[in-house]
Formats: sequence, C-alpha cells, structure tokens
Amino acid sequence: MNKKIIRILVSIFIFLPIFYMLVWAFIERWPFESVFPEKISFRAWKSLLSNPLNIKILFSSLAMSLLVAFLAVFLSYPASKALAFYDLKFKNLIRVLLFVPIILPVTSLAIGLHLNFLRLGIANKFWGVVLVHIFPCIPYCIMSLEPVFSSVGQEYENQATLLGAKGIKKFLYVNLPLALPGIKTAFFMSFIVSFSQYFLTFLIGGGLVRTYATIMFPILSNKDRHEAAVFSLVFLIVCLIVEKITFSFGKKFDVEDYA
Repeated sequence: MNKKIIRILVSIFIFLPIFYMLVWAFIERWPFESVFPEKISFRAWKSLLSNPLNIKILFSSLAMSLLVAFLAVFLSYPASKALAFYDLKFKNLIRVLLFVPIILPVTSLAIGLHLNFLRLGIANKFWGVVLVHIFPCIPYCIMSLEPVFSSVGQEYENQATLLGAKGIKKFLYVNLPLALPGIKTAFFMSFIVSFSQYFLTFLIGGGLVRTYATIMFPILSNKDRHEAAVFSLVFLIVCLIVEKITFSFGKKFDVEDYA
C-alpha cells in the first residue's frame, strides 16, 4: 500500500465524521429508507445562539480554558526545563508523579481533590474549577515542552549569559523564541483538555460553575442528532479558531527576528 492510498484513507477517517456532523447540523429528520432528508431545520442553531445563557456560558468557558492553558504552561515551563537539563535524583520517579493525573482514573483523582477543595473552601467556585483543570493539563505540557528543551540544549542560553543578557531580557530574546514551538503546542493541548472537561467540572463546580462541556455532553447522550451535531460543530469551530490564533501568534516571535 503506497503513501498516497494511506493519505486518502486517513483523510476519509478524519473528514467523514466532520462531514456527517455538518450534514446533521442542518437536518431535523432523515429516515433510513429515504434517499433525501425529510426536513431541513435551524432549530438547534436558534436554541443555542438565541439563548443568552448559552452564549454567556460559551464565552466564560472559553475564557476559563484560555486561563487554564496559560497557567498550565507557566507552571510546567520550569519543571520541563529541569527534567531536560538537570541530572536530578529520582528523575524517573518525578516524571511519573507529574504524569499521575493521566495515569490514575479521573474518578479517584476528582473525588480526592474534591474533599480537599471542600476543606479549602474553593469547591463550587470558579477558581476551584480552574485549579482542578490544571492537573490533567500538566502532563501534556511536560510532554510538549521537555523534548523541545532537550533538542535545543543550553548552548544558546549560556552564550546569551556570556554576552551579558540577564533575567527577563534573556527570556524574551533567547528562551522564549527557542521554546515557542513547544509552548504553543502545550498551550493548545491544555486548552483542548480544559475546554472538553466534563466530569471534573461537574464534580468540583457542583453544578454552580457551568462550562460549555457541561451543557454539551448531556445533549450528546440524547437521541437528538440535530442538536448534538450543532453543539459539537460549535465546539469544533471554537477549537479551530483558538488553534489558528495560537499557532499564528508564534510568527511574531520567529527566531530569525532575533538573530
């Protein structure tokens, strides 16, 4: 099987579900025995876009996920750099501990965190949900950033230090441009994890903190394909917009601009 056939098959597997979702986003009924759909409808679009609460939840969820992604990258940056550059004792154990959020079942992790969050008084609150979203994002940030640091090495940073660069200046002109590919990937992965998080949000938020995932997932479990397709399509569009902005942002900080 040549590469062209493989590309065609991969494209079919990727785009066929999206095409299916696009079709059902504008169809109310399409019986199995019918060649063409019986009814074209915008009911679910009106239900989503004409409801101010849904729009508010969508934008608040977007803001929350962007905040979570920023904080996850900020917290993971020094840890990833340390794992890449320093010969730490029990390095493998530290790496395993950092990957605990995706190794352990979400249920056990969430219940344990919920008890502690109740004691701290941040359960059922915005910042409690933000904090719990960061936990599953950390492993993805580590996986994105550590290989970048390992491949780049410390030579550029050491050279900048010898030339007199210090502190924030060294970070902006040397570290940031070199690490930016990993930072962008880590940021977008963290956004996806946070934006799609349902169970952790439902448990820690207690139903008081609502995100787009908490209103979308119950709809997906219903038999209304039209409504499920619309909510899923909006989810996909938001993710594509964030992806486009995230990876376009890096062009302003091209390494060549600092050469």
